[in-house]
Amino acid sequence: MKIYRHTFCCLVTAWLVTGCVPSERFWWSPGGDKAAVVVKGQLRITDSTGKTLTIPEFPGIDGESNSAEYVEWASNGKSLITHRLRGFSSWDIAKSEFPEDEARRIEELADAIPAVTRTAIALGGVADSVDAIFGRLRTKEPDLLRNAFYLSYERDPETLRDILSGSPKLRAKLESGNDDSIGYFLNQIDVVRLETGTTTPLLKTATLLTRPALSPDGNRVLMGRRHGEKTLVDLVSITIADGSETPIAKRVFPAYAWQDDHTVLALSPVADSESLLKQLKSFSFARDHESTTEILATALIPFLPRLEVLPDRSVLFSSQTGVLPAEASTTLPGSALFRYLPDTRKLLRVPTPEGALPMNLGFFTASPDGTRVAVVESDTDAVAVVDISSGKVDLISLPRPNSKCRTLPGWRNTEELSFARLNEATGEVEWVVWKQRGETRVLSKGWAAESTAGWIERKKPNQN
Repeated sequence: MKIYRHTFCCLVTAWLVTGCVPSERFWWSPGGDKAAVVVKGQLRITDSTGKTLTIPEFPGIDGESNSAEYVEWASNGKSLITHRLRGFSSWDIAKSEFPEDEARRIEELADAIPAVTRTAIALGGVADSVDAIFGRLRTKEPDLLRNAFYLSYERDPETLRDILSGSPKLRAKLESGNDDSIGYFLNQIDVVRLETGTTTPLLKTATLLTRPALSPDGNRVLMGRRHGEKTLVDLVSITIADGSETPIAKRVFPAYAWQDDHTVLALSPVADSESLLKQLKSFSFARDHESTTEILATALIPFLPRLEVLPDRSVLFSSQTGVLPAEASTTLPGSALFRYLPDTRKLLRVPTPEGALPMNLGFFTASPDGTRVAVVESDTDAVAVVDISSGKVDLISLPRPNSKCRTLPGWRNTEELSFARLNEATGEVEWVVWKQRGETRVLSKGWAAESTAGWIERKKPNQN
């Protein structure tokens, strides 16, 4: 099986935001002795020095391509939950891999694709991608439509080429066949057992998925299914033992985490609006699947939202400060980190100095003991470490000119943080580990330069 060229603006993240943003590319095992690393779509398991130990083999069929998207370690460090995208160049190859009901629906929709495409272009004009075309329609089936589009094109390319004459960029992509986003895509969740080398499928679906998260007891996997409306997802929990699904919440942002085995936290839009105002909600469910929802806080978040549950069960998230309504002359409020304390039901601001953190504070990760948080800027490649108690900010990696980080940092343990850094002398991007004393060591030493090239985006001077 071949591996897709894994650019950071991949299919999964493209529908979440406009442009490329920092995302997870490596995940340390609970003991910090191993790391799961995605290199150009391929999953590797390395030791703590960056040396490759194994490359897990995913079962598949001839003619498909694979791209690993996300990894979650089991607490014992012996198995993984993985999310991957499987791509197929023809429906004859792909059909048997899709769930029967989804395959049937894709074939039904394919007959309507010419009319739907003609209508979407008439309403919105030129488009450079299939997702852009269907993004103009209020559909709950964008991923089924996307696959149906390629089935319609495979069956009758001339009709769609004629319809796409008003969208020359998209037509050129289809005719060249060189774009990695072209083809049939299937999302798959697998359980990978490293000791035995076995891989067990847990879920297959055409619907785009977001970040699988293991419950504290390790028995269930929480994930988001694209809802079909902009950036929202529906949360479901899947039992690993039998694959049964439990719905948790509808229409939340891809910012969620387990608080305990029966409680999920997520950031949600206020009412039906995807405005800057968002709510932190708790979704609790019992064994009989009855659930309760509680609003914990309301926040002003104009960037991609994110949250983490710390070891003390407090919830870490970011928000702009300030009070609404505000006078027209009021300057734009800054961003800060906040903790929701469940025992007192209070919000506590991490006391960082004004202006010490980026305005876009959507990219952070807390240390395993919950005492510090690493923050990366999306508009530069600067990395900072914040002491959650004191608010002290240490800039551990200075911004380089014309560089934008596309990789979220990851804690190896409570004292060591790994992140992407540009080596100005060689022009290569390095995967490094920083220790609290300020020492750094390179983990990607000896790797091919292209392995990490996309971890930091390099732009020419004066290039937008």
